[in-house]
Amino acid sequence: MSCLHYSVYRGDLVMTNTLLGAAAHAGALWELLMLATDSGDTCLHMAAEYCLLPHGPGVVQALLQAADRAGALLELLLRRSGPGESCLLIAALEGSVDVVNELLEAAGPTRCELLMLTNLVGDSCLYASVEEGRVAAVRTLLEAAGPARRELLLLTNAFGRSCLHIGVEEGRVDVVQALLDAAGGAQQKRELLLLADGSGASCLYLSVERGDLAMARAHLAAAGEDAPELLMLVRNAGDTCLHASARSGRADVARALLAAAGPRRHELLVLGGRDSAGAPWVAFSVLLVAAALGSRPPTSAPILLQQPGRTLLSAPLACRSYLLCSSARGRNRPLLCLVCVCVYYCRTYYKAVRGGGRRRVDDMCYDRRLEIFRKCSL
Repeated sequence: MSCLHYSVYRGDLVMTNTLLGAAAHAGALWELLMLATDSGDTCLHMAAEYCLLPHGPGVVQALLQAADRAGALLELLLRRSGPGESCLLIAALEGSVDVVNELLEAAGPTRCELLMLTNLVGDSCLYASVEEGRVAAVRTLLEAAGPARRELLLLTNAFGRSCLHIGVEEGRVDVVQALLDAAGGAQQKRELLLLADGSGASCLYLSVERGDLAMARAHLAAAGEDAPELLMLVRNAGDTCLHASARSGRADVARALLAAAGPRRHELLVLGGRDSAGAPWVAFSVLLVAAALGSRPPTSAPILLQQPGRTLLSAPLACRSYLLCSSARGRNRPLLCLVCVCVYYCRTYYKAVRGGGRRRVDDMCYDRRLEIFRKCSL
């Protein structure tokens, strides 16, 4: 590190100004400002990293003023470190709104270019601030983006994750709501909500997988009339957000999803992927099956229990199951007779995707579940 790096690292504003003032001419000042550490950090990168020190913002301002005098301002602002991080990304990561504003103001007409810079894995400054839950920095960046706001929101990294995906993963409802509010009109929100990551998962899927009801409701409310379309999204592994709620056992989340599906509830219930034999698999919990059968005629049972391409159970047996469920209401009898349907194809999912242990795979065994079904149906 250079002597200037050391003074910036300590947040020493007096020493920083002394060293910058000692440069004999603009060329020497440019050379001093462009010196980088072994990891590729210039003094401005380091100042952004330690911007929360008492004199941190003052050090950043001093460096920007010196770079302007040396004619190196834009070059310094747009320069990326070894990991590909810009000074703005680092400041956003730290959550200093003052420094973020200072850097954006200094960028002037190149503000959008600075906002769109990403690191080596494709993370933008907005992504970094969302990941750390810096809601004030998130709002500042979105406001500064102006016409480029849509592009910034839809920007994805190497894993196909948008800023909204990471906000859901971190469980920050306030940050997620700020992103959804910034999306603006219905069309922009639709684009953001329907965006899938590398695994085909939407932000709603991730929130349901976490069992986060508040987050799921925020997504469904933002989707509005497009909520059913959002619910019908199928991941690469073949499951939907309803499957995720069934696996997590969150009845409240499942009810919210089914309510949002509206008239397409039954379509959502039977929607799923296919196993290696080409047959669909279903991961319903007893709650979901009961919800489908609750106020529907007996013909709903064969819809659930008999899928195209493979008959899970004979139609008479399926109707018998429905009648058993109906007669059991109010008598506290568990709906175990439908458990086999819940997990029949689930074993394919756990083997191929989750890589579950032997105990879990055995527990999902169809033969054992079918035996439970037969006993409960007697």
